[in-house]
Amino acid sequence: MDRSRAGRRSKVEENVGRLLLRGSHAFNAELVARLHAGGYPDIRPVHSSVLAHIDIGGPGTRPTVLAQRAGITKQAMGELVADLEALGYVARRTDPTDRRARLVSLTLRGRRQLAEALVAIESIEARYAELLGAEDLQRLRSGIERILDDRDQTVREPERPRLGSSRVHTGSSGTTEPANR
Repeated sequence: MDRSRAGRRSKVEENVGRLLLRGSHAFNAELVARLHAGGYPDIRPVHSSVLAHIDIGGPGTRPTVLAQRAGITKQAMGELVADLEALGYVARRTDPTDRRARLVSLTLRGRRQLAEALVAIESIEARYAELLGAEDLQRLRSGIERILDDRDQTVREPERPRLGSSRVHTGSSGTTEPANR
């Protein structure tokens, strides 16, 4: 019985999704450690949710876009942006095309940290190439890219009801009826 339970645990713990997640965490932890050693001791792993998704070279990126790219809520993104702004890595300003919206962009400190991060990433990937071999690393990269491309083409986020909607979902048939019956 113990063998069966251990076998099930192993399948759960070592499925491809979990391995990808663990690999991502390991990569991010190594990157953050290198950034700390490079003079950015206040960077935390969670900051990658913002820093990895800001458009470079443009006017900035809206927080809603950052949240969508990172797969987190707008509220969580707002907290991370505020934290990075307080640390001097990003700045928020009004979007000139829509005065109601804000844009997030890298500050000089943020651009310097990005340059350091790119050097660290290159070094980490070189170490992975030594560990796996360049061909296996390229196959790994290509495989992950195919999985992500397939996901982008096949998975649609469920539509969320809008606040103030006068229609409600009433059953498994997919029909809706007015809320005030």
